Amino acid sequence: MSATSVFGMGINVLDVTLIIHTTLPLSNEQYVQEIGRVGYLGQGSKAIIFYSRGDIRTLLVIIGGGQEKKIMLMALYTDSIYECRQQLTYQSFQWFQWLYDPPILQCMICDNCLRREKDTPSIYDAQSEAVRMIRIVIWGLLYAVLIKA
Repeated sequence: MSATSVFGMGINVLDVTLIIHTTLPLSNEQYVQEIGRVGYLGQGSKAIIFYSRGDIRTLLVIIGGGQEKKIMLMALYTDSIYECRQQLTYQSFQWFQWLYDPPILQCMICDNCLRREKDTPSIYDAQSEAVRMIRIVIWGLLYAVLIKA
């Protein structure tokens, strides 16, 4: 058994099958670094994060200084329900989309992929309706301003 925050500091343990975090990692990059040894030999493995909303507030207060976006992206990663964790991790490391970048397929082995298969959710893209509602609000505000003028 090892207890460390970074496996890249000389720890040479190959048969790690479980990583447990007791708070939210500072970023997806740090999380990937810390779980890098899990399943190294190809055996089944798990990575578990225990955290609360208070941990997010604490990290934002203590760290701050431009790290807010990374902390919030990590919180979104942990709160996701149906998005594939492999795709979310890939997106966090992707600066921009190249034309020749292959699409990352859903892994079908992470907890979210398994949950999505079991629950069979109905996912609906409401972007056009949201844009329409925003336009209505903007037009209403403009109308209110014009009437007062």
